[in-house]
Amino acid sequence: MDSLKEQLAEIHGLLRIDPDNDDLKNLAVDLENLIALQDQTLANPDNATSSHDPGAELGSTGSAAVEDNTIDLTQDPNEFNLKEGGKCCVPFSVASATYFLPAMVLRLDRESDEATVLILTPLTRESRPCDWFLDGRCNADKCGRSHGIIMSLEHLLPTEVLNQGSIKEGAKVLARYRDGIYYRASVVAMEGPDGPFWVNYEGYGDEKTKLNADELVPVSGLGVEDHLENSGENGSEEESESDEWTSDSQEHDDDNEDGPSDETRVTFHYGDGEAMGTWEAHTKGIGGKLLAKMGYRIGKGLGKEGEGRLRPVEAEVLPAGKGLGVVVERSQRKRKRPREPGDAKGRHKRKHKGGRDAKSGQESEQHTPPADVFDFLNTSLNEKSTKSSAYISKPEPHTKAKQPDKQKLHVDLINVQTKASQLVAALSRAKEALARNKGDPKIAASYRAKIHDLEGTLRSVQQSEAAIQRRLNTEKQKKNMINF
Repeated sequence: MDSLKEQLAEIHGLLRIDPDNDDLKNLAVDLENLIALQDQTLANPDNATSSHDPGAELGSTGSAAVEDNTIDLTQDPNEFNLKEGGKCCVPFSVASATYFLPAMVLRLDRESDEATVLILTPLTRESRPCDWFLDGRCNADKCGRSHGIIMSLEHLLPTEVLNQGSIKEGAKVLARYRDGIYYRASVVAMEGPDGPFWVNYEGYGDEKTKLNADELVPVSGLGVEDHLENSGENGSEEESESDEWTSDSQEHDDDNEDGPSDETRVTFHYGDGEAMGTWEAHTKGIGGKLLAKMGYRIGKGLGKEGEGRLRPVEAEVLPAGKGLGVVVERSQRKRKRPREPGDAKGRHKRKHKGGRDAKSGQESEQHTPPADVFDFLNTSLNEKSTKSSAYISKPEPHTKAKQPDKQKLHVDLINVQTKASQLVAALSRAKEALARNKGDPKIAASYRAKIHDLEGTLRSVQQSEAAIQRRLNTEKQKKNMINF
């Protein structure tokens, strides 16, 4: 009773915002009649069931979901043998609507008038029942699925609320998807009165799925039809509303040219370039299906209000080894330029060179040869002996030249082997591409030419590898011959 009054208050609040909405008016009248019927039932419990049909009190323009469920809403949970392990129907709110879903009673607490129920047809990921929980093998602390929802007993309804016989061609239903969640769909065909049924999920175009009767739930609840109309309406009304909003905003901007407006709406619209979703012609279309599942409409912008971008984000290829924030021009400016003859480093070198020249000049001035002939001869002989001793003491490098050559051979061998492995991989990829494109003569011919070039390059690289290996073997044999 309290929940119905709260819903009625919310509807009255919406009517104050939109007083011309006929659906809200009809729903308010239905709820008022329903509350009045419940008051009569509580006041006269003996005559409540025999007086008249409560469904006749509802307005003829009300929603079908409310008309079908008014009788069941007035029943006491004790009247339909509510017990642990039994099935019932519970209200579940999604967005602005409240759906009636089948559930299983896990626990009953008559003292607190509460029950723990497990929803059997979940509409969200959080409400999916845990398979291991029923077996007693699940840890509730680490499980992301539902182990039951605590709900008041007055909210539990009999399963007859969901009229399974109302599922027919053209009916709106909740259909089970591969992920175990139920989504809105329409029945487009049926192979028999008890199924199977062909359904079309909302937002999936003309794609049809075959399901059994136990995988479908008739749509029933409060505010469900309004929710379906709002989610399934075409874009003409939204376009007209957006046009009206644009014209009003332009008039508002014209009136306030001197100051900025408090509310601005920015749409990332580009007149040129690729449109959103054209890439799906080369794929299986899973991206568009996921976007449609999340509410995206073709031709509209991203976001709840359609104010987002209309084009995909263009990929910008940056140089290898650079960060995302690096600009190419900046990296080019940082490259080292050749030194000019008059730069600081050259001046620094010349400065040191001049210093050395000056120092040597000072030493030459300090060690001027004496005027005596014998002193001159002694000085000359000493300088020659120093130069000759320095020349003799310098070791000859021919004995150590072999080691760098051997190391260079090993480095060359590694480089050649790496190049050979790269060529082998490229050759295998080219052969796979040729096998895929045998039906196209031009592409196949280009791949054959590429394979021919790769095979020639690979042969030359393998010959170089063999030559380097022979040289290494020769050096190894020489070393073994001189070692005893």
